[in-house]
Amino acid sequence: MNTFPPNITAALRCTLFLVFFFGMMAASPHDVRAQQPALSDPIDVIQAFAQHHQDLPREQAFILTDRERYFWGNRIWFSAFVTAGADNLFSGISRLLYVELYDDTGSRIDRTYVRLENGSGHGSLTFGETQPRSGTFTLTAYTSWMLNFEENLMFRKPLQVTELGKLVRPAEPDTEDISLAFFPESGQLLAGVTSEVVVKASLPDGRAAAVSGEIRTASGERVATFETDATGLGAFRISPEAGQRLEAVIPQNPQPYELAGVQQTGVRLNVQQDHDNGQFVLHVQKSGGKAGQVTVFGHHRGRIYYLSEMELSESGSGMGWAAMELFPPGAVEFIVLDERGDLIARRPVLMLNDVRPLRLSAEISAPVFGPREQVRLRLNLRNETGMAVQGMATVSVSAQEFSAATPTQDGFPASRLKQRLLADHLLGFSEPALLLPRFLENDMLTHADWLIQTAPPQDFAWELISNPEKLANIRLPENGFSVSGTIRTGFRGRPVDEANVIFAMGPNDEDLFVIDTNEDGRFLMSDIDIMGSSQISIRATDRRGRSNVRIGLDEQFDFLPDFEVKAPQPFVAVSTDEQESAERIASQVQQTRLLEEQHIMAAMQLDLEAVTVTAEREDVQENLRRLADGDVGGTVLRVSDRPELQSLTIFDLLMRLPGVQVSGNSIRVRTGAIQNQPPILLIDGAAIEEELIASVSASDVDNISVLRRPDQLARFGAQGATGVISIRTIRGEGLPGRSLPVVTAFLKGFDEPPPFFSPNYTGVLPQLTDETEDNRLTLHWQPNFVIRPEGREILFWTGDRPGTYCATIEGLSTDGRAFSEHLCFDVE
Repeated sequence: MNTFPPNITAALRCTLFLVFFFGMMAASPHDVRAQQPALSDPIDVIQAFAQHHQDLPREQAFILTDRERYFWGNRIWFSAFVTAGADNLFSGISRLLYVELYDDTGSRIDRTYVRLENGSGHGSLTFGETQPRSGTFTLTAYTSWMLNFEENLMFRKPLQVTELGKLVRPAEPDTEDISLAFFPESGQLLAGVTSEVVVKASLPDGRAAAVSGEIRTASGERVATFETDATGLGAFRISPEAGQRLEAVIPQNPQPYELAGVQQTGVRLNVQQDHDNGQFVLHVQKSGGKAGQVTVFGHHRGRIYYLSEMELSESGSGMGWAAMELFPPGAVEFIVLDERGDLIARRPVLMLNDVRPLRLSAEISAPVFGPREQVRLRLNLRNETGMAVQGMATVSVSAQEFSAATPTQDGFPASRLKQRLLADHLLGFSEPALLLPRFLENDMLTHADWLIQTAPPQDFAWELISNPEKLANIRLPENGFSVSGTIRTGFRGRPVDEANVIFAMGPNDEDLFVIDTNEDGRFLMSDIDIMGSSQISIRATDRRGRSNVRIGLDEQFDFLPDFEVKAPQPFVAVSTDEQESAERIASQVQQTRLLEEQHIMAAMQLDLEAVTVTAEREDVQENLRRLADGDVGGTVLRVSDRPELQSLTIFDLLMRLPGVQVSGNSIRVRTGAIQNQPPILLIDGAAIEEELIASVSASDVDNISVLRRPDQLARFGAQGATGVISIRTIRGEGLPGRSLPVVTAFLKGFDEPPPFFSPNYTGVLPQLTDETEDNRLTLHWQPNFVIRPEGREILFWTGDRPGTYCATIEGLSTDGRAFSEHLCFDVE
């Protein structure tokens, strides 16, 4: 457990519970309108807006990976920072973070369950049993608490994945299928009001498109021109007429793009950043022109930093100023309310001025190292006055072509712009992560302003102001895992209210919990804190103590969403010379992958903190051959689709699975564990004894899967060391004709982070023999360590692979400020 001080503590969970409890009590149809004030005054609306953000602070996840580019099959190492509130402090609201990996077709290929300690955690993702492929994969991260709010709070990050031995590059874009999106200031085109309109051009796979075009009326008259650059962004100014129908035309597509209709009435808010005078200049213009008064306020993450009443002239225009020094760096939104408190205009801007910068000093012990040589990295963190401060950071040391942050042409690393956006919701998109390096080669402020105008607004607080009954649907933060289901009568299947539900956890049922069902027969046991997985047994009786009831369990994670990703990005093969180079790298990557997985398996089975890899070269080559042949476990045998299998015995079916041995009625799975114990046997998710497997008929089986790999077995804890065989029946009702008095299942818990494979050569384990080449692309990965005021020293060793390697360090200080550094060295 880390000792980094929490900022949003467990005490807040009690506050949140009371907010939810009384919010739900007030959310009945009869009470809401009576108890909620009539928010007809702008100041009341602003106070309610700020109060909602204070009572329901948003969380934001930020994921750091060891690299930006991977070969298929590499393990993806990541660290997670979760912050909350306007100050971007480490969150203590949630303790469970979901981190997922999607391929470029939108299929989820891995999910891991990260335990958060004071807002930080770490782990790894794998490619599982998917077919090798190249493409842009997507990493997502979110807490259950985030699902209550805007989707753009959820973290997304694209990762470039290349199939081993088949080096490819992105194909030239198909410019005939370009999509254009238009974002007018304040969200609408107004008659007679000059507005800036941001244009976003993209390809079907989400990549940016550089285009030029014209804006025309229905009669073909040109009224504006536009151009997007390599970022896919551009802008034009236009003053449309009432009732005018506008469309965009580009040479790449003969079909015009229709713009939104021109509104007769409305308000436009324009915000300019005057950096010379250190102020925002606010221009309000009402369509049609009319004197009056509006209220303008500016906020960052729901905290109000600016509030002013603005008088509009007879022409419907008004102007105001807001000092930049009032606002923290990140996304700032200005909002205009009319005299009744209704939202009539909004304009986000990106505040890149950091008046309190942090300086991370990183020094490496030498510019050039030999193979298997120790490297010392010294870190110190200081504030704007030069005083040493404390922070939490993650360091990754990788080959330059794969590193987590690559310097641009002027030597300014992209991660420094990321650090300024770390406190902002923009990093919830996949597009900015792709565009950030390009901003540094263009007009950064202009592009950042265009980009933020394409971001969807954060409207949750406004929804609560207008519909306070939505409080009743808010999910509480997760401190652990949940089990839920329904108790029904045994005969008619009706819900049983006030039923007693008894939970027993552990192999010997040592932990017991009892709860009651609600009027719908539903039960929920939440915040269960377990690592790996645990067997759980559930018994139930009705209110009179009778056991003639049926227990139905919900899927553990059926409430989690599936995210949409962009269409697959096309790739083409490279030249023959490059392909030969890729094949050489592939053998090195496969060897390193094997050594890494051996290290993880040994640590999982023997609970060692260090191991020695002593495989002879012949053993390594044989294991590489097995990996290349696909013998990696996790095989699924489809039975219901193959009539010839349905006449066999269940033992015949099991023997068709690789790694499964059957002797009489004894079943074993080869996992590398030195234990003469049967595997975990599951039928429709419920554990059964080995002697009951003979009662399963092959004609009732839909499919059988066997899990043997360490990353697959980790979810079952120590019990999973001997493997898992899961049988899914066609009806999904477990053993036919067997009425169990208790429902038994495995509850998934937090994933134990596997150890990173980082050999050293000073006689301390782990180390490699002279016969085994050290071809690691990531030399060192150290997540979530504390940089104390006295500084921090990081030690690691180079490998045998020559080249340039880069260290990327990123993190957060105790007061929520981001920092990063990037430096390189050579191995000869």
